[in-house]
Amino acid sequence: MGHSENVYFLIDRMDDFTSHLSAIYEMEMFYGEETLRGLLEHSKNLKGDIDFFKGEYVLETEEEELTISEEGEDEKEDFEEAAAAPQGEQQ
Repeated sequence: MGHSENVYFLIDRMDDFTSHLSAIYEMEMFYGEETLRGLLEHSKNLKGDIDFFKGEYVLETEEEELTISEEGEDEKEDFEEAAAAPQGEQQ
């Protein structure tokens, strides 16, 4: 799994946890229970933090991939130029 997939996996797992906790909290026997309410609020805040970092991480990852891709293209062009030059003109 790549880094981006790991981040999205973590976000999905956090969503599942928050949904599960919310379903328990809404059950008649637990509705209004303060400890569960606090835990549900904490999980929502944590998910918000993860979403924020996801945006930062994805942006940085895309910029790094673009830089690596551009460097690879430059190296490819240098190689193609060297291969196309007559034998005596190669550096």
